[in-house]
Amino acid sequence: MAAPGGYNPYERYRNRSMNRVSRGLVFLAMISASSSVGFWFGRQSAAESVISMRQEIEDMHRQRIAMQDEITHLSAEAQTADLRFQQMKDRMTQEMPDGPLRQLTDLIRQQLADGTDPERLAYVIRSGQPPRNCTDPDIKRFMISTPAYEGSESTVSIAEGAIQITGTGTSASSAKGEPEAWYDPARPVTIVFSIDRDGVPEKIEKKGPLPIRNTVIYKDREYRFTIAEGARSFAKVTFDSCAYP
Repeated sequence: MAAPGGYNPYERYRNRSMNRVSRGLVFLAMISASSSVGFWFGRQSAAESVISMRQEIEDMHRQRIAMQDEITHLSAEAQTADLRFQQMKDRMTQEMPDGPLRQLTDLIRQQLADGTDPERLAYVIRSGQPPRNCTDPDIKRFMISTPAYEGSESTVSIAEGAIQITGTGTSASSAKGEPEAWYDPARPVTIVFSIDRDGVPEKIEKKGPLPIRNTVIYKDREYRFTIAEGARSFAKVTFDSCAYP
């Protein structure tokens, strides 16, 4: 029922209530919209994170596969290298000489490393063939000179005088410690081989305790000497000669 003058209080209250309801609905709508937007952004971010994580997982998977392939490749190369090394080792073992031949090979290698002329070394090896056309051993003697004595028998001649042998030693001592005329065979001596090579003199000197051994090549013969202790004052020369080379 309207009030006098056209004013309706009931309508007024109803309008206020409707306004409050409208504002509440708008507020609720705004909250809902904000929640929806936030949820959308959150889901979008989560989806992007999932995609990124999947991408990282796929990258790590590819890297693991690549590393496995590399390890397999390196392992195969290592096995191949081991096989080649063993094959080379077996080949060297088969080809390397053994026994005396190996010792000679090592000796030749050392001589070459020390600067020995290869041609000279080959000549020496070729000349080391078994002796042939050898004479029977012969024995001569000569006196070893000392500071107290130099006698006329202090030289021995071989090969018709082309090779002469002399020697010097240390005087033996008497019971009183005085020097004797003869040499002391227990002490080192010096043996000299003088060779006349068609007017060109050559000397070979050997020092040390007796016996002393030496080889002299003269023309087409190889003379082999052994100088040992003889009777007092003397040294004994045992020698022979073989065809050379």
